[in-house]
Amino acid sequence: METRADGSRLLAGIPWERGKPDSVSTDVVRLLVAASLVESRGDSYGAYLSRVFFDEPEFIQAIRKWSREEDEHGVALSTWLVRSLPNFQFQVLLERYNSDLGLSYQNSTNETSIRGSKAGELLSRCAVESSTSTYYKSVADAVDDEPLKTICLRLAHDEIGHYSLFRKKLDRLREAQRISPLRLLYMSLHRLLELEDDQMSYAFYLACGARGSYDRAYFSKALVTAAFGLYSDKRIAELVKLNVRAFGVSKSKLAAIIGHDRMIRTISSCLRFYMRSRVAYLTIQQIITVFYELIVTGRFESRCC
Repeated sequence: METRADGSRLLAGIPWERGKPDSVSTDVVRLLVAASLVESRGDSYGAYLSRVFFDEPEFIQAIRKWSREEDEHGVALSTWLVRSLPNFQFQVLLERYNSDLGLSYQNSTNETSIRGSKAGELLSRCAVESSTSTYYKSVADAVDDEPLKTICLRLAHDEIGHYSLFRKKLDRLREAQRISPLRLLYMSLHRLLELEDDQMSYAFYLACGARGSYDRAYFSKALVTAAFGLYSDKRIAELVKLNVRAFGVSKSKLAAIIGHDRMIRTISSCLRFYMRSRVAYLTIQQIITVFYELIVTGRFESRCC
């Protein structure tokens, strides 16, 4: 049996003496706890993808390398958390996470993609890897803790490499099957909706201290508010560029007519407006909820510790 990734590749030479963990906000810490839990499932994701691409042994080798690096990301993040937070018990949280929330395809022998096709699977990975790469860069931009900044930039570098792996595979498949950019756009939007699913929202619930029963809608909104709030205009534009390239839109007639740079700016503006509006809406909604509970019950019980 393959030994668990130890994270040494990502942790070598970390300047721990320059750490300022107290300067890292509570929201960022919770996001990192959630990310460490999700990333630690790399072996399960890898086993699933290997079944989907069972007839491509060379690509399976690349998938195994990718899944091991995902596990290493979980180890690197949990190492910072254990070193920086008093009494933080990552293994206890991970065991609860895996026990409480199984994966639909875990321990399955089904070779069919849950996203309907290999193209859908690859596009899903492109959406996730581009999001995590820009996400880790956003965290690095937002913190003064040098060890955490270094770890996040190393993770972002890994994630962009993972994005390139899956995008190149998708490019070849798109050319062979003549999949339209609009079809890929539909698949990607469908995948983005899944980013607020139980995998992340339950991890965020545990990161918040798991006080009270699990309210998926509440913790999904809390997660989005915290995560979207980190993205600068620069990171949003970077995310758009990566996804537009994965769609194949960069080389399409649409890009030629509108102009590639103008198209990127337009999509970035729309995404920026959506993210900012959603954060504002969810924040206002939370304030209204607090006031309502105070007026009706005379008290407000926070779901986070």
